[in-house]
Amino acid sequence: MDSELKKCPFCGGVVDVDMGTIGGIFKCQECGAKVYIFQDTEKDTIAAWNHRADHIHQSVKMVEFTKDELKAIGSLIFRAYPNGGKMNDIESSILAKCEAAMKGVDDERR
Repeated sequence: MDSELKKCPFCGGVVDVDMGTIGGIFKCQECGAKVYIFQDTEKDTIAAWNHRADHIHQSVKMVEFTKDELKAIGSLIFRAYPNGGKMNDIESSILAKCEAAMKGVDDERR
């Protein structure tokens, strides 16, 4: 069934679906994005995912940040979790990507 699914509209990754009685949960293997779609049949659920994937993919734009903006994003995340609070997977991923991008900027300047 997974061969019928279009790729993740956010990162282009492979998507798995866990079908339930009234729809399914679509999860990207790459970025971890989850989308819940509620339809009466498995066929309608997959059709809704594939339509949604087309629609979103067309509207996704690449965004570039300066090093200062990346630092500010990291600061915002750290301030949201004082005293070592637990970040969720998405927040941890964003922070790691900011840090990696900042490292790349520093390496390019050397």
